[in-house]
Amino acid sequence: MSDQVRERLYILAEDIAPYITGAWIFNKIMTEKKPGYSHIVILSNKEDRNQNIELCSNVWGHKGRIVIKGILPNQYGSKARITVNPARSGKNIAGDINRRLLPDYKLEILDAHVIKEKKSREETEFNQKINLLKKVTSNLSQRNSREYSFNRGVLQMYPGSDTVYLNLNLSFDEAIKVLCLLNNK
Repeated sequence: MSDQVRERLYILAEDIAPYITGAWIFNKIMTEKKPGYSHIVILSNKEDRNQNIELCSNVWGHKGRIVIKGILPNQYGSKARITVNPARSGKNIAGDINRRLLPDYKLEILDAHVIKEKKSREETEFNQKINLLKKVTSNLSQRNSREYSFNRGVLQMYPGSDTVYLNLNLSFDEAIKVLCLLNNK
């Protein structure tokens, strides 16, 4: 059964791809990277390798329908999705994809790129801060993903935040000096 479903989806994907706006192709390599998912095939836009569409012979919900959804660059499914009758022509299904799926999907991709760029910038800034801390603190070592220890305590930092949480092991006199420094006294 699963081989028959996949074979029908292969044929449908090849029928649909030429009619989708852009340079879409049936991506057999990406499809076969999902060996346990015989009910899924992937279409890819040759002009933008971050644009991929998944055709799914829905075996759980809308039986007898094909669910078509975008795949975001982080490999999560997009919220943009449609269902179609697989008995319709590839040209008609592609028309539905062009009208009902691609506009929302392309907006989601833009949002995903903005989020990815923001996270990348935050990670770069975070690494720069850690490097600065290593210069001014002796024996700085990473305890877990965002916690660092040094010979006098522990600090926590998070990308995208300028707040640092410190847990210091100080004598009373040292604590008074730090508190005076923090309070400009």
